[in-house]
Amino acid sequence: MKIKRPSNLIRYCAPLPAAALLLAAVLMLFFICDPTLVLRDRCPAAVEREMTSGLVTVAGCIAAIDDSKETLRLTVKDCYVRLADGQAEPLGSGILCYPATAAAKRVAVGNSAFEIGQYLRLEGTLTEIAGPRNPGEFDNNLYQRIRGIRYTMYHPAITRLTEDAPSLKARITTVFRRLKQYLSGLADRTFSAENAGLFKAILMGDKTELSEEDRTLFRAAGLSHILVVSGLHLSLAGMGLYSLLRKMGFRIRPAAVVSTLALGLLTLLCGCGVSTVRAFIMFAYGMGARITGRPADAPTGAALAALLILTGRPAYIADTGFQLSFAASILCIAFGSRTGKVGLALILQLGMLPFILRNYYEMPLWGLVFNLVLVPLLPLLLGSGLFALLARGLRDLLMGILSVVSGLFYGTTAPVSGSTLYGAMASMSGSTLYGAMASVSGNIPYGTTEVSAPWWRFPAEGLAGLYRFFPEKMGRLFPMTLTLGRPAVWQCLIFTGVFLVGTCLYIRKGNSPKRFLYLLAVPCLVAILAVPTRVSTLGIGKTLSVTCLDVGQGDGLFITMPAGETILMDGGSSSVKKVGEKRLVPFLKSRGVRHLDYLIVSHFDEDHVNGIEELLAAMEDGDLGMTIGALIVPRSAETSALQSLSRAAEPANSQLMTQTTANAVAQIQPQSATLSDLPALIQTARALDIPILVAGQGDALSFSGGGTLSFLTPVPHKIYTSDNEGCLTALLTYEDFDCLLTGDCEGEGESDLLKGLSAAPFSKRTIEVLKVAHHGSKYATTAHFLENVMPAVALISAGERNRYRHPHQEVLDRLTAVRTTLFLTKDSGALTILTDGRRVQISEFCKQY
Repeated sequence: MKIKRPSNLIRYCAPLPAAALLLAAVLMLFFICDPTLVLRDRCPAAVEREMTSGLVTVAGCIAAIDDSKETLRLTVKDCYVRLADGQAEPLGSGILCYPATAAAKRVAVGNSAFEIGQYLRLEGTLTEIAGPRNPGEFDNNLYQRIRGIRYTMYHPAITRLTEDAPSLKARITTVFRRLKQYLSGLADRTFSAENAGLFKAILMGDKTELSEEDRTLFRAAGLSHILVVSGLHLSLAGMGLYSLLRKMGFRIRPAAVVSTLALGLLTLLCGCGVSTVRAFIMFAYGMGARITGRPADAPTGAALAALLILTGRPAYIADTGFQLSFAASILCIAFGSRTGKVGLALILQLGMLPFILRNYYEMPLWGLVFNLVLVPLLPLLLGSGLFALLARGLRDLLMGILSVVSGLFYGTTAPVSGSTLYGAMASMSGSTLYGAMASVSGNIPYGTTEVSAPWWRFPAEGLAGLYRFFPEKMGRLFPMTLTLGRPAVWQCLIFTGVFLVGTCLYIRKGNSPKRFLYLLAVPCLVAILAVPTRVSTLGIGKTLSVTCLDVGQGDGLFITMPAGETILMDGGSSSVKKVGEKRLVPFLKSRGVRHLDYLIVSHFDEDHVNGIEELLAAMEDGDLGMTIGALIVPRSAETSALQSLSRAAEPANSQLMTQTTANAVAQIQPQSATLSDLPALIQTARALDIPILVAGQGDALSFSGGGTLSFLTPVPHKIYTSDNEGCLTALLTYEDFDCLLTGDCEGEGESDLLKGLSAAPFSKRTIEVLKVAHHGSKYATTAHFLENVMPAVALISAGERNRYRHPHQEVLDRLTAVRTTLFLTKDSGALTILTDGRRVQISEFCKQY
């Protein structure tokens, strides 16, 4: 009788760890729905009163110091707040403290520098770390609270409380911090400026000096896991060291102990991230099994790692790093022994897709190819980089010894170039072998041709160039990523169920050629996450969506028409740095926007366009993954360059533009002699071959699924005294719904806007929603204007505690007088309006969050 051999998963997987892993997988899927479920604690009432009363005095211990080139940040934990009655109240969370002299690499308190383990008294303004203000925005509040930090304090008065010796934990942490600083400086001396940040990231887990170009390139290529010291790095390092020791003649027990200790030190050096701790625990468990001679199954190791990590801090269940690391581990454990490298890579790419889209909104199209080609080279990259660091370190040590010796014999502490050894080393740099290696490196893609560089860095630099070469070349030929948006939880659950069933069927077919028919289901799996996302988030299907983004002190409106056409009107801020990168791009990607039909600029003030300039700059660099149909700017006669533009036919890709009066929509001509006088934004758009249209009163956009965007000002050929008066305003209509978009309109422009509304075909329409002009400035939205418009709802885009004190109380009183319901982005975050043309639904992002 033939007995069927059980699969490796059944044969080695004990029931308890299998159940633990299954529970972890279910919890991870559950908590991607609402990560804050594990962080429902509130700030203590007594602490809240102190925070609102003014300055707060806090005592705590320095747990970490981050002193990058730009800033210095202290992580203070074990904090107590001094209350008004003199009592001390535990704060319950840590503080990120930014000293006033943050530019200094070592900041002194009295005569002593900050050190881990010191107890400090901080006196300043205590604020909670802000959460996201718009859909798709990074949740820094959740990220820090998972790590036990909830508050920030900028430029406090700092006093050292005690001279006591730091604890053993603090001393160990300080040793590893200083070692990391030394290695960081060693990497700067070893590698070129282009590659130093890359090797700091992959060898030490320090991404602070990694260039934004490398971050974007590796993320688009699906190779982000290479840029952090992850479980993959530690697994390679640990097993590599263990195999090396065994080949050198070490027995199992000493080889396992030495490799485990070395991996533990590397984990401490790299900051004890979730994935590194998980890899270390699983590796230590495996080595322990080898020492005791007992069988070790991967599910038990993974379950043990999850148990230990979550016991220390349960909130890690909501951490993206935890979810990605354990999702990859579970997939490898479940299917790794039954598939080849290609099959496992495909399973990992698909199985991780829900987690990737929920956090990054993009699918790396070439991730499978690059992981198959470049990840096998990772041991060589790590090994060559480590060898280069060690060689440079030994060289520095040798030069130091020579310096001391020369000081003994020659009375100087500088190395003597005439000494035999030093001279031999110097002459070696000119040897034939060195010159040959330099010339070979010059022929490697992105290799260095710096002949004065030490020879030992060439292999590492060449491999680093190879890692950049393939993604860059491929990115110029094909799109690197596909923006799909942020899927809903129900989509992730359906995807996971279909994926698991399909994968099991794929494996059951063994080596049969028929099993590759299941690969045809891959597009269907992607459609489960992509198609419903675009329908639900963009509001396609007889629904008009208008989102007033919270960009701080500025303006940004995103409109989705019923048939799916997309419009971004303005996008800038005077209070939020990198508003395009931090707020506009994440929002657009979370909505799955790959093409903007129209980009509309009401006028060229910084708080309306600097984010759009960032979008266009990203398009120039090929980092945006988005296209733009046309740029529309105001037909303003006060701008000489725009006034002299000649009219032209509509561009071929702008069929939605219709002419409602004799004033045809003009397009900027490439041969115009006044192009150099135009704003930089227009010149950038011209360089990108984006059609540029000028519009004013009488022009309109009509859309195939219904709805019209009619421009009401500026009046063509009229000279306005300011950009605000001559800004572009529009009325968005869809069946019975009307939304008036006013930009920064005021003064003469506001009068022209009223005249435009009183003329046919708008005279009999009522305004349901008004986007209040100029962020609620008292110089706009006059009482006469409101009496004629009588909006039911008003949206005001203004930043918290802005220097202009917008919105002004006078405007709020005027709106209240006409019984208008008010919504402010500084209170509500992004405001989204959904309407079917009759009913209107308004949602406030911060209340949902």
